Amino acid sequence: MLRSRVAVCAFTLVACVAAHPAAAGLKALKGFDKDLEKHGVTESYSGPGLEALRALVRDEIAEAERRSADAKPHDRARLRKIADAARGVLDRPQDPGAASSEFAALRSLLFSLRTEIRGVKGTVLVADIFRLLRNMSLKLPYLTPEERVQPLTPERAAREAPDLVDPRSGAEYAAPAALAGLTPEEVSHLDVRHDDYL
Repeated sequence: MLRSRVAVCAFTLVACVAAHPAAAGLKALKGFDKDLEKHGVTESYSGPGLEALRALVRDEIAEAERRSADAKPHDRARLRKIADAARGVLDRPQDPGAASSEFAALRSLLFSLRTEIRGVKGTVLVADIFRLLRNMSLKLPYLTPEERVQPLTPERAAREAPDLVDPRSGAEYAAPAALAGLTPEEVSHLDVRHDDYL
């Protein structure tokens, strides 16, 4: 049920964006990572960083609502729908075991929100959809073939997602620390558990 609510929120956000020929100039987000650092949000998960990230998403929702007050009717409806969809993501029940996954998803959501709410210019619908999906992806470091077969140290394992399962054997890895000793190649074959909110 939670997964379906998140899917509905994500679909609503995509629909809101796709319904209007808008694409943000990425120049408006030039200092995105530096701005996050300034507010206490680092690249990797931390409890205080997650709370700071939630506050930034709430600020972006408030910005959408402020801009909607002065917008034309079509833009007003679009901005309100974006704010409502983002609020729905923030208001869903939190799973402490999935906090690091939520952190990564909220970083991507914040980037997409800022892209949509600030610096809008006209484009075509298909480009908007591909751009939004690209914004939601995470940057992953490239690993050489030698690095892919090296077992993960506890420090490197801590950067992996929680709530993973091996679809072949059924082995579950609730916490990232449990992945220590597996290779990145082996981790790449794992999947999220069926009850994970993502």
